[in-house]
Amino acid sequence: YNLVPLAADAQANVYIDTVWFNEPVQLLNQQAQLIVKISNSGDKASDNNRVVLKLNGQTKAMGDFSVEPNSFIYDTMVIALTQPGWSKAELQIQDYPITFDDTYYIGFNVVEKINVLAYSEGRSNQFLDALFKNQPEFNYTAALPGAFDANVLKGNQLVILDNLKDIPAAIGAGIVNYLNDGGAVAVFPAEKADVESYNRFLNNLHANSISGFSETAQDMAGINLQQNVFKDVFERIPENMNLPRVKKYYQFTRSTTSNEEAILTLKDGGSFFSRYPQGRGSLYVCAAPLSQQYSDLPVHAIFVPMLYKMAVLSIPGGNISYFIGDKTRIETTAKKVSGEKVYKIKGNGVEFIPEQFAVGDKMLLGLNGQIKKAGFYEVGLE
Repeated sequence: YNLVPLAADAQANVYIDTVWFNEPVQLLNQQAQLIVKISNSGDKASDNNRVVLKLNGQTKAMGDFSVEPNSFIYDTMVIALTQPGWSKAELQIQDYPITFDDTYYIGFNVVEKINVLAYSEGRSNQFLDALFKNQPEFNYTAALPGAFDANVLKGNQLVILDNLKDIPAAIGAGIVNYLNDGGAVAVFPAEKADVESYNRFLNNLHANSISGFSETAQDMAGINLQQNVFKDVFERIPENMNLPRVKKYYQFTRSTTSNEEAILTLKDGGSFFSRYPQGRGSLYVCAAPLSQQYSDLPVHAIFVPMLYKMAVLSIPGGNISYFIGDKTRIETTAKKVSGEKVYKIKGNGVEFIPEQFAVGDKMLLGLNGQIKKAGFYEVGLE
């Protein structure tokens, strides 16, 4: 007998590695950018292949690609989001003979409206009205602080306290609960505000306190482009970026116990606009009233994207996909139900009751390996 060496055929296993959106939240009537990572784990190049995107069963985009052996590429697919609510998308490639990993499934929620609530002392703020009023993507409500209702806060992505002379305990308590639940609050103080009232509110949220008021005009020294409010807002950043000029402003202490993230800073080292994390939410504090008498911020180019991102960032994003075998629990909103209703998962001929763990207003669902096939599955109460 003679031994004859046989070489295995080189194969290219090309697969969609992962998929994610360029923005954390998808809004109705917007163009969404979907980033696709395609990998080749084989020893043979894959040339002239194609990736196809289906949205709710209809082909919406496709693109050709080539990928070298033991390498990967990124592709960007753009889709128009014209339907609110939950959408299902499939990304498909053709790769023979290994085909089990040729389709990647994602599910995501398209937000129809962003809800913004502004409490203003006296008349509503003209700059907030210009930004949010009559804009199709916003539900904007302007109210007096005397009409404050903590129960109304929860349905809003952004709550603005504008030009309030003081912050009563009832408003402060409602804001704390709203922040802990994941909301976003922006504070633009009034001139001659009740500093003691403001400091009680700020101290309760571990934010820096007001220490004085300055009428010395100065320019801003910097903008924190790594903070989420401005991250990815500018495609190109000018070397000498024009920033708002400040005319009059409140001065703040610099406490080591606060979790301040300075977003806009002054030349004297003080903060003009800052974020403080609170629970699952974000408190934003400005050092001046929202008026041109105090700064150029409300008419500056950064004002619109800044408030827009503050509202968008408070919308829960969530995972758009899960991997079979991954022990990550699925997170959903815990709903108050009567009787013996439980969460069930259905799809691809499978129906089962997952493990259920209530954590605050969230419900975590454990799969325990009960899903064996990739595809779309629905979570519901029955």
